[in-house]
Amino acid sequence: SLKFNLSKKSGKEVVNAKSISQSYDPANPIFTKTDFNIQRGQKIAIIGANGKGKTTLLKILNKHIPFDGEMQLGHNVIPSFFAQHQLEALNLDFEILEELQHAATERTELELRTMLGCFLFTGDDVFKPVKVLSGGEKARIALAKTLISGANFLLLDEPTNHLDIQSINILAEALRNYEGTVILVSHDRYFIKEVADEIWWIEDEEVKVYPGSYEEFLVYQEQRSDKTSSKPKDQKERPVKNQKTKVPWLKEENKKKDLEKKMANIESEIEQKKLEILKLDESIAKLSYENKLSEIAIKGEEREKLEQHLKYLSQRYELIFEQLLEL
Repeated sequence: SLKFNLSKKSGKEVVNAKSISQSYDPANPIFTKTDFNIQRGQKIAIIGANGKGKTTLLKILNKHIPFDGEMQLGHNVIPSFFAQHQLEALNLDFEILEELQHAATERTELELRTMLGCFLFTGDDVFKPVKVLSGGEKARIALAKTLISGANFLLLDEPTNHLDIQSINILAEALRNYEGTVILVSHDRYFIKEVADEIWWIEDEEVKVYPGSYEEFLVYQEQRSDKTSSKPKDQKERPVKNQKTKVPWLKEENKKKDLEKKMANIESEIEQKKLEILKLDESIAKLSYENKLSEIAIKGEEREKLEQHLKYLSQRYELIFEQLLEL
């Protein structure tokens, strides 16, 4: 497991930005007098196609590039920025462990090796010189340095690019439990879904904000898309009698009630299965004390079947929940 400790807690307001403008080409500005605000503890994902200004926004937040407008960091805010270009900042003459020791002098060797283990450097790998590493390995070292810095405001540009699935899961869990503030750019939908509690995107030369999870944002975007791709402008709506307008509303309401009923039934069944597993665990513990191995094996098979059924019920619950969100 992986846990990031803060060197100090930031103030409640992390960033306050007003009238931010930035453009590499005057004919195609990225931002024009846009405002945004970041509060302590937020986990924000910036999404959108390449070239829309996601990385530019991160660089502005870290004051890496010039911009017009006002931006203030809050009290005690300590930012730490990860991007692919940071590979150049690694000391090629250091060993991997030594590189992290210089970045986090107050951390123990055990803490540093735990961090490196989460990024696939185990055993004697930690003594490899940085200069012999591949580009992907160097990126993982740079990410580890960012995370172990003790910063309370992490700015992460595509942090999962060189990680395997297990490392992505470890990182996602650590960021969820992180007490500081995170703003990240990623194309990894799973990672965004696991970490973000607010979604930002750039549209009409502004930073747009959706204050909710990625799944909720997708439903919101679908609704927006449906509204914009409706009837032609010159097509007039025909007047509809009240009696007819009630029908689709009732149909939707009935469907909602049906889904809610199904969810309640599944919740009840999930609780029942959890109780059965708990009883089996108690029974297995007793049989283990009595050293009845053959009976333990039978109970173990029963437990495995219950676990599989519980997994199926959870998936069904999530599916129905998504249908309810769409309504």
